Amino acid sequence: MKTQFVRYILAAGLAALPGLLQAQPSAHYVPGVEGIKAASLPPPGWYVRDYNVGYYSTRANDAVGNNASPPNFEAYTYANVPRVIWITDTKFLGGYVGVDALLPLLYQSLTVPGYDHGTFGIGDFFAESTLSWHPKQFDFAAAVGVWTPTGDSGTLTRADLVY
Repeated sequence: MKTQFVRYILAAGLAALPGLLQAQPSAHYVPGVEGIKAASLPPPGWYVRDYNVGYYSTRANDAVGNNASPPNFEAYTYANVPRVIWITDTKFLGGYVGVDALLPLLYQSLTVPGYDHGTFGIGDFFAESTLSWHPKQFDFAAAVGVWTPTGDSGTLTRADLVY
């Protein structure tokens, strides 16, 4: 009876796991920006990746998805995110130890009747440590990172969208 209870608890925990792993709407990282090789880290050495993401919209939605934007509404965001990566020759648990960091550079503009504003700022700093394994046919990576709230408060916020 006790093992059956443990199995039910384990099954319930596993069933809930996908809900816990989903990206949050306020996530810092743009889904899909890494592409199909997201879990692949390079071999030992120094590397620079340069992410470029642009977003343009002529519509702002309310909480239920209805168009809430005024006429002639335009919003634009461009982010350039340089990322420095260092994979060392040091191994831990059979994987290469690495570190990397990124600092987003953001340009945002918002245009609505009676308001036209554009700004440039620095986003939140990110740093992480990694372990990477490269068997013959697969790549595996594990990482622990931290976002620090160092972003420039001069960039547009949700409050700027209230008109």
